[in-house]
Formats: sequence, structure tokens, C-alpha cells
Amino acid sequence: MLGYNKMSKERDKFLTEAMELCWHRWVYKAKTLYCSKCKNWSSAITSNPNFSTWQSFGELWNWATKQKWWNKFEYDYIERGSGEIGAKNRLKRLINPNKFADAIYEWLKENRKYIK
Repeated sequence: MLGYNKMSKERDKFLTEAMELCWHRWVYKAKTLYCSKCKNWSSAITSNPNFSTWQSFGELWNWATKQKWWNKFEYDYIERGSGEIGAKNRLKRLINPNKFADAIYEWLKENRKYIK
């Protein structure tokens, strides 16, 4: 996928685990697929989330907005850059899969106490 690189994969792995989901490591066992982390069996590889897509954007949005830290994230995100482009426009910039994932990733990396 265009624009999907090592940094995106690191971000997506971090966010997946923050959401308490498995970042699958598939291996073949007995002619079927097995995740060596969560111990699930599958007949087909279930891909790990790619937060550069609109589908995963929706999943991340639904999860993030339900977290106890969401209001703090909104406040921090607006306060950090509101002088540059205005608070309302700063939030509009998050309506983009990569920008939203990057913002949540960077904020959670700085605020690890919110991750279980």
C-alpha cells in the first residue's frame, strides 16, 4: 500500500496493542494458520489493522472516543496547535486516517499511563 512504511507499521502495532487486540504473528501448523501470540487458529490470514484505511480509522475512532482519556487528548491536541490554525480547523485535520492515527499514537506515547 502506498504510504505504508515501517513507521506506519510500528504505529499500527502500538495502537492495536493499546486497544488490547492481538498484533498477529501467523505461522503454519498442521496445514492451517496459527497465531503464535493469541493462540488462535484460522483458515485464512486475518490481517493486522492498517490505520491508514477508512475502515480502521472508524475502528480507532470508536475505540478512542470511548476512552477515559479522550477529553484530555482533545484538550491537549487543540491547545498545542490552536495558535497556528485555530482550534476548530485543528480538529478538522483529524478527519484523515493517517493524521488521526498519528495524533493518537504520538499522544499515547507521551501519556503511557493511559495504556493498560
